[in-house]
Amino acid sequence: MSQAAKKAGLTALALIALAGWQAAVADEPTIWLNVEVKGSSEGAAPKVKINMPISLIEVVINSIDTTEVMQHLKTEKGIDLSSLWQNLRDADVDEFVSIDSGDEQVKVFKEGQTLRVTMKEAGLSEPNVQIRIPFTVMDYLVEGATQKEFRLSQLVEQLRGNLPLVLVEADHQGENVKIWIEER
Repeated sequence: MSQAAKKAGLTALALIALAGWQAAVADEPTIWLNVEVKGSSEGAAPKVKINMPISLIEVVINSIDTTEVMQHLKTEKGIDLSSLWQNLRDADVDEFVSIDSGDEQVKVFKEGQTLRVTMKEAGLSEPNVQIRIPFTVMDYLVEGATQKEFRLSQLVEQLRGNLPLVLVEADHQGENVKIWIEER
């Protein structure tokens, strides 16, 4: 193993240990991001499994200048994201998009305080792709785009009390992807 690889591994372990120590010192449980990708056979071990404290992810995000990205979201095509989101959020209609091509269906709709996207492939009785985005997340993202700043920890703090929260679930030909946030 190269010296650089050893240093990178030790740095990663130190960051994880620091995040765990921070959680032990804090009064509130740590919020974790979980990603799991499973194979096609029943009971197969996950192909990919990521369990990472949000505080560790934020260390990486804080090293990236998101100002330009957030600014382009607002100004690239001259779209007023804040106005667009407020109109969608406040619309009296709960279902925005419904595509039914016989056996396949796509829907974009509001369910309570959540923006949802579902897709159902041919031959299935239930949607095999589901995306859930709480309004608080959309509010923060749109506000962040207009304020030119983004703090993952602030966004996730708004979800505290609504956890665990499954953001994405997808099943396709025996492959399964699940992304969720939980407190530990």
